[in-house]
Amino acid sequence: MRQLPDPATLPPRVRTDVDFEKAGKQFGHMRVPRAHTHSGLGVIGIPIVAIKNGSGPTFLLTAGTHGDEYDGQVALLNLAREVDPARVQGRIIIIPSLDLPAVEVGHRLCPYDGKDLNRVFPGNRLGSFTEMLADYVTRALLPITDYNMDLHTGGTYHDTAFNTCSHFVDDPKQMKANIDLGVAWGAPYHAVLREIDHTNSFMTTADHLGVPALSCEFGGLSRIGNESLAEIERGVRNILKFHGVLDGKIEVPATPTKLVGVKDPTTALSFAPHGGLFHAFNKGGDWVEKGQEAGRIYDFHDPSRPPTVVRYSQSGCLWAVHTGPRVEAFDVLSIVMNEIDRAEIGI
Repeated sequence: MRQLPDPATLPPRVRTDVDFEKAGKQFGHMRVPRAHTHSGLGVIGIPIVAIKNGSGPTFLLTAGTHGDEYDGQVALLNLAREVDPARVQGRIIIIPSLDLPAVEVGHRLCPYDGKDLNRVFPGNRLGSFTEMLADYVTRALLPITDYNMDLHTGGTYHDTAFNTCSHFVDDPKQMKANIDLGVAWGAPYHAVLREIDHTNSFMTTADHLGVPALSCEFGGLSRIGNESLAEIERGVRNILKFHGVLDGKIEVPATPTKLVGVKDPTTALSFAPHGGLFHAFNKGGDWVEKGQEAGRIYDFHDPSRPPTVVRYSQSGCLWAVHTGPRVEAFDVLSIVMNEIDRAEIGI
């Protein structure tokens, strides 16, 4: 009896016109199938840039995984134009706006299928638009990648400390490689994370494939910050220089990067007990104390009800704050991180 082929044995449905083995700089597109009224064979073209010269590692640099996070996109657009291939030793693959449909509408979720790209990895060849895109990144790009960076900010509703971040992983060598990338970047903090919902994230998939992976969170609130953009542009170039892909000296920050961690999400996170309007009292990067008032939630359905006071569940530095004002029950309002040392995590 004949059987349908296993989708995992078939190539991704996304195609690109970039030749990743060709020397020089190429500007092209990833073509993601998107049938529409005027074309049953329609595609969405997502810009991709490949820069290759000499010998050296491959860096995959992405931003716009969430469409309402802008600083990383601008940083990679500038990098793609400005890098001279003659200065490169290795290969840089740049995707400034990975979830382009979400970027076009300024939303966290893709408007075509309502999915969060950073929650559908490793993707699905036979799935929706977002799942096909994740499948291509997983099966076509990550296998040729030596180091991966996916750039984020806090988006529309979060304000974050300026930090690079990676995950706790079982392999000490891989975790050290991740942290070394963060230290070379030179942000105020490098956070090693245990997250409550990262099973299907981009960085987790890179972790599983053994690719040293770095993310970052710089500011947020759906704006392009002068300071955050400058930090991202300096940091991206620093890690390319650290591994010899770009020439030049690393720009060392005035203050060394602090190694911090979110080790236990059950105590590091504060949740909204009910929906309403949240007045946050702090911003990302602030140091807070356990029991300190984090903010107040106002019930717009009941004017007679006093606001609910929300308090921090532990002391430390705020990795991220939900600035609201609109929140729903069980939304994460804050995440607190604490300093750790390398001996503590076995590297």
